[in-house]
Amino acid sequence: MDGRYVFRHAVTRFPEVIREALDANGLALSDLALLIPHQANLRISQMVAQSLELPEDKVFNNIERYGNTTAASIPIALSEALEAGRIRDGDLICLAAFGPALPGPRR
Repeated sequence: MDGRYVFRHAVTRFPEVIREALDANGLALSDLALLIPHQANLRISQMVAQSLELPEDKVFNNIERYGNTTAASIPIALSEALEAGRIRDGDLICLAAFGPALPGPRR
């Protein structure tokens, strides 16, 4: 795996698809109560939050406790956020994940 390419791809595409999903539903970033990203890499989550101008308290991370748990990372983080009282009834939560980039020209 080309780690640098994956990092660049993630920090570019995550914000794009989050904005796209919100726009498609007539919502804004300010409507989000919490972003729960795939817990692949803390730096990716931090860069995505910075790109979206989300404050630290609107992004849930637990990678420092478990590492990258692959497909289980979002369900684990969602469960922990609920248990910690970070999610309330009516909150808009964004669950965002990514996988390997499709083959093609690298930019």
